[in-house]
Amino acid sequence: MYSKRNICLVPTYSCNANCPFCYAKKFQKKFRKEMDWQTFKKVIGLSIKEGKNEVSFLGGEPTIWLYINQAVSFLRERNIQISFFTNGITYSKVAPDCVLINIYNFFNSITRESIKKTIYFYKSQGVEIGLRYNLTLEASLKEDKSFLRFATPLADYISISPAIPYLPSRSLGNRIFKLVQDFHKCGKSVKIARAIPICLFNAEQFRYLRKESLLHTECYSKKNVVINPDGKTVFPCVNISAFSKDLFKDNLKKINADYKKFFRYLGKIYPFPECQECEYALDNRCQAGCLGMRSSKAINIAIKKTNL
Repeated sequence: MYSKRNICLVPTYSCNANCPFCYAKKFQKKFRKEMDWQTFKKVIGLSIKEGKNEVSFLGGEPTIWLYINQAVSFLRERNIQISFFTNGITYSKVAPDCVLINIYNFFNSITRESIKKTIYFYKSQGVEIGLRYNLTLEASLKEDKSFLRFATPLADYISISPAIPYLPSRSLGNRIFKLVQDFHKCGKSVKIARAIPICLFNAEQFRYLRKESLLHTECYSKKNVVINPDGKTVFPCVNISAFSKDLFKDNLKKINADYKKFFRYLGKIYPFPECQECEYALDNRCQAGCLGMRSSKAINIAIKKTNL
């Protein structure tokens, strides 16, 4: 879907949905103002100088940003690939290259038809469509099957992730594994979106998901670094804001180097008691899932180690 030289840009934290696991709600007061047009061009200009060739729009909901159509046209004129991470309730008039639609709101009868309309529009424009399913503990196997039926004829690929935070359990691992296998039987490619604890799976399941669905046990990617609506505040990822950087004081190369070190330290501070005696943790083969589930205390410890 995306290249190794992309930036993640949040032009607004405003949203037209109310997902219970949303990371963006806590930033709506801090970043009340949306990104303005001049700030957007400044960020893109800097990104081009640093060799970036793709912009991934996050939110909030990026399609409700005032300048989204203008921005897509601006980037396309410069041969920059464009992707959206969206809830699918609304769509842009100017289509991007790729969309990843979180279909949580598909299970709401009020928004279901809007999401279908969005998918059909993007398909008519030749857009690559991924459908993201965040497994919640409240959701039933009936919803899993409903997603399977809905997504199979429409998606180019499927993205699956447990909604964070969650407690590791074999029942969650079995559910992930079964859903992946069901999609594979339908001929659909599936990607596991986040790092997941190894202990959720038996050995056979783990080998299969590693080989067939890109399951990873460690977290950190340059692709996850987030530029906020003010155009200068940078976060390590959408779920961690404590270790922010200034885009115009440090270049992206320096920022990524610091964040890589930070994530390495954070990945060794385990959140669950079971991890303390787990062979995978002791051998540094697993970091107990998404680092966005770490406590503020763990994050502060990792920040201090990074800054030494």
